[in-house]
Amino acid sequence: MNGLKPLSLADLKTLAEKMERPPEVAIQLNRLLHSPNVNAEALATVIKMDSRMTAQVLRLCNSAAYGLKREITTVKEAVAMLGTNALVSMVYAILAKVSLDKDVSGYGLEKGQLFRNALTGALYSRYLAGRMRGDEPVDGEQAFTGAILRDIGKVLLGDYVGDAYGDIEHVAMERQISFPQAEKEILGVSHLEAGHYMAKVWGLPDMLVKSIRYKTEPSAMPTSDPFRKQHFPVVAAVHLGDAFVRMNGIGIGVDGLMYLLDEAALRLLPESQTDAGMEGLMAGLIALHPQVDDMLSFLEKEGA
Repeated sequence: MNGLKPLSLADLKTLAEKMERPPEVAIQLNRLLHSPNVNAEALATVIKMDSRMTAQVLRLCNSAAYGLKREITTVKEAVAMLGTNALVSMVYAILAKVSLDKDVSGYGLEKGQLFRNALTGALYSRYLAGRMRGDEPVDGEQAFTGAILRDIGKVLLGDYVGDAYGDIEHVAMERQISFPQAEKEILGVSHLEAGHYMAKVWGLPDMLVKSIRYKTEPSAMPTSDPFRKQHFPVVAAVHLGDAFVRMNGIGIGVDGLMYLLDEAALRLLPESQTDAGMEGLMAGLIALHPQVDDMLSFLEKEGA
């Protein structure tokens, strides 16, 4: 075994301080979105304070992933055409690129792999949210936003893990436990808990915090949580999007398929009950891959 000492809260704080903070405009937008008086004009005003963010948002608006029939030339027009939630998902996609588009050697991920995984999972989660059945429709943009930073904990722990991922993998396989459980054994904290901590430090919305913490097991959300019923379907969409990304082998790293499907989440998808339905779901997800490539291309332009 590698002999790493278990991480303390102070250790996590030190690691978090080394991470690049989200752009100031993303932090301001997050605050604004909690305001009861939020509107398109206010959102546009904040985004326009950052010329780079403005350019990135407009590029994404005009990508095939959003399917608009005419070119969008202003942020205010983008909000009016797409709605607040879609704008939020774009802002977090841009934030995810800043945070995830790097080498994470501790998890066997080269630069670009983790961000491709994040973006693919976000598009998968949005698609799956639209196919879920329940008391209320599941908001696809919330699922996209919940999914995009779900693996931020891997970035936080990546350098610390170093070569110890072999020990984590060994413990997971030998004891037949999930990868996050094995992380906890070796590191004292899982990448889910580390991501949860990071999301709290950044002041991210509660839905995103839960999507990071419970992405591998939505059913583990505390029953005492007053918003559990409201949030569970979105976190379930994030979980399933993440699971299907791993099944398709996209940027999965050393943890691979060392996770279980949450049956309660899977039951929200009627197609999951038959082989033919699952084949249809997989075909629908694979059909999203050109959109992933398109969004990646737009985000790479001019050093986005």
